[in-house]
Amino acid sequence: MIRCPYVDCGKAFEFDPYPKKARGSVLWWLLLRSWIAIPIGIVALAVYTKPLAPTTSSPDGSPNSSARTIAPGAEDPKSPFSPDFVRSSTSPVAWRVGTIDHRFKIDATEAKEACVKATKLWEKAAGHDLFFFDAENGIPVDFVYDDRQKKVDSMVEALARLVSLRAQLKPLARRLDRSEKEYQRRVKEVKKFDAMHEEDVGTFNRTVQSWNESGSRIPEDVVDRLEETKAKLKDDDSLLTSAYRELEQLRQGVNRTVNVHNAKLREIEEARGAFASVSGGDGTDIVAECFREGSNATHISVYAFIDEEELAVTLAHEFGHSLGIEHVDSKDALMAAVSSDKGRFRLKLTQPDIDALNALGR
Repeated sequence: MIRCPYVDCGKAFEFDPYPKKARGSVLWWLLLRSWIAIPIGIVALAVYTKPLAPTTSSPDGSPNSSARTIAPGAEDPKSPFSPDFVRSSTSPVAWRVGTIDHRFKIDATEAKEACVKATKLWEKAAGHDLFFFDAENGIPVDFVYDDRQKKVDSMVEALARLVSLRAQLKPLARRLDRSEKEYQRRVKEVKKFDAMHEEDVGTFNRTVQSWNESGSRIPEDVVDRLEETKAKLKDDDSLLTSAYRELEQLRQGVNRTVNVHNAKLREIEEARGAFASVSGGDGTDIVAECFREGSNATHISVYAFIDEEELAVTLAHEFGHSLGIEHVDSKDALMAAVSSDKGRFRLKLTQPDIDALNALGR
């Protein structure tokens, strides 16, 4: 019995190498040789034409980890990996969530959701599947905690303090504005009252002086009116004194608000300096990497992110590399070598990104 040499076939067929009519003759000898030569030729042809796995190596001489085999019986029916299988440039990329350092403020479920968002972005542009989740054989997406995330955490903390101080400054500024306006309004009122009081005092004094200079006896009704006017002027003087005392209290209150406001401004300046110190430098820290051996991605490492929105953008960039896309010469592109402020939190492909994807023939 002979079995078809193609691995995926395995069909068996039988033959009799000694046909009865040919035995004992030259024809029998020729037929025998033919029956032996034909299967040998088929096997040789199959071996010659069977695709061979590439033998590329990494720069350090280690074998290409993507050209791996799976032991018989270990194949995942949902996985493209099978014995002696090597992923082609158009095969979907299998991925999984790898290790997550506990110091990252994210769990496996959230990390997987961010990966799904990132992969769906590319698949929407391609119009078909480019990735699939494989918990066993997928390339791992690892979250590696180091000084880069520490820097981001410090930056986020400094920024949060700065934002909080600015938020505290707003009501202070409004209160100061109201206090200053109230103080100015009261100053105008008191000054107007003071001017009227001064005028009334002058009129009273001139009236008294006029009667005194006349040398005549002042009538009783005039004396009564003068006494009433004098009492009123005295009351107004007390009111004016109280008004000026109130103005002083208002002025002191405004000054206290000004002092608190200025102190908050100094805190903001300190917070701004702290933020600048942790977010300084050239601003080109590597926050993630996609590692490849040859044309195959082996794993993705994430080093830093501010929030899940930025993480999804970062992962989309690295998953783009896993497809074989290189950096794009467009500052706002997802696949730009350095993310811009505009594209840092924008999970969207630009036309240069789509062109790079189409160039791969995916």
